[in-house]
Amino acid sequence: KVKKNKEKAVEKSLVVLEVKPWEADCDLHMVFNEICKFELEGLVWGQAHELVPVAYGIKKLVMQCVIVDELVL
Repeated sequence: KVKKNKEKAVEKSLVVLEVKPWEADCDLHMVFNEICKFELEGLVWGQAHELVPVAYGIKKLVMQCVIVDELVL
């Protein structure tokens, strides 16, 4: 019997980043925009982000990206 050569599926990972500032007056929308400026082959930033309350008026930035394991890792 002849085995068919199957192409290996592209392995991707979903990465969730949590950015916690030192002080409540940090502009997390600006931080999100600065992080998204980083470009790399196999890296796709999510277009949405979320500000989640932590404590004492401080919020953390939660964002995600998808990476192609073979290209990024």
